[in-house]
Amino acid sequence: MQNNASFEVYNVRSIRIPKNLNTTRDLHDRNSSLPAHEQKGRFDRRTVFYDVFYQPADNKFIGLGPKWLNLNKVLRPMRISSGDETLTFSLIEIKSLCVLVVQAPRRINDSTTALKFMFPDFCVDLEVDTSCRAETHLNHPSQRLTIINLQKDNHVEWIEDWIRWHNRLHNVQRLVLYDNGSSNRQELEQSLRKLDVDMKIVLVGWPFEYGRSPDKFAQRGAMNHCRMRFAVPNGYCINADIDEYLVNKTGQSLLDYLDSVFVEEAVGSIRMRESWIPRQIPKNRKSFRLPRIWDQSFHRYDQGIQPFGKTKYIYRFDRIKYNSVHIAIGQFPETQKLRFSWKDHLTYAISNNRFFTKKIIGLNEQSKRILGVQYAPWSQLFYYHFRGLRKQPTRADDPKIEEFDPTLHKEDIEIRDWCQKARLIPPESHETE
Repeated sequence: MQNNASFEVYNVRSIRIPKNLNTTRDLHDRNSSLPAHEQKGRFDRRTVFYDVFYQPADNKFIGLGPKWLNLNKVLRPMRISSGDETLTFSLIEIKSLCVLVVQAPRRINDSTTALKFMFPDFCVDLEVDTSCRAETHLNHPSQRLTIINLQKDNHVEWIEDWIRWHNRLHNVQRLVLYDNGSSNRQELEQSLRKLDVDMKIVLVGWPFEYGRSPDKFAQRGAMNHCRMRFAVPNGYCINADIDEYLVNKTGQSLLDYLDSVFVEEAVGSIRMRESWIPRQIPKNRKSFRLPRIWDQSFHRYDQGIQPFGKTKYIYRFDRIKYNSVHIAIGQFPETQKLRFSWKDHLTYAISNNRFFTKKIIGLNEQSKRILGVQYAPWSQLFYYHFRGLRKQPTRADDPKIEEFDPTLHKEDIEIRDWCQKARLIPPESHETE
């Protein structure tokens, strides 16, 4: 098959506190008691901004970084200049993020613009891309359907399967893949360059400390960076991990379905439930072979949508002000009035294929409308969560493996059908090996 993929590497322009300075970000109180060996390499102590980029639509520079915490008092007296011109800026914190908005200088170069960041103890010079051509190239209006992922050290074969599935089954037109410092980065880049898919692939180096709860700044930073840097007019973005595969049973193309849902202005995101595929390799599979998604369903009676599973979401770029892992906050005036527990992530129960939110203070059942969240019935839109795609998927969630029965184990057949439609495996019978 001819390679129609367009591949590009996006290099972030980050600002970090020099290692020779003693100034660092302190842990949250919840993590302050952790032993030193558990803190090392997990908590981001030095990143000020992950990336500083230009938004031509607003004629502003945007800086996005993790929450400053104690660094707020240390770094706040900063100055920003371009040439001889001092630039005005605002700095706000949204959940786990720190967002910088800088008014662009009077003169913007056609290619790059030099910015100087002056902090009390150090200075950083950045050359920021200000060419509208590059912006159009990365945010082309035809790329209305995007999928984002932050990954590290996954097998290239798993990433290839995941990309082909979403491109060939759902016509996803662009992938923004954040790589968190993988050891196989060169192999991954070579694979993405020659992958047989028809889509735009943007590989973003994201070599920041991942963090641990509640300080997973790198993950939330990547999600919000994608929304702010790679937004497309009237475009949608799918939030999914490498082991999460979207399934569309609406009878429409995914883009047509999303257009029909988001035509209502109060909708900012659609939440989807998971079909949980346990960590189980059938006993007739050879353990040394790399498991693939068509290996991961195993014969059991309790397959299907789990009663209380996790959720992921699809959102529209211009209707969200903050992205988390399992939920997005909409840009709606009513959202400002809400008081709810963020830790609960708006937990819910299922009844007659309807979603009901709970643990929300002062809201009724229509709260989902106020939040801008539309809940997709699992009979229309959900995702497979293949728990077997792990570095060492040897421990089973359920040791029971039943004899294959096509009348009972329909999900096994369905998964292989999807894989064949995505041309991951050749057409074949559903008999077990």
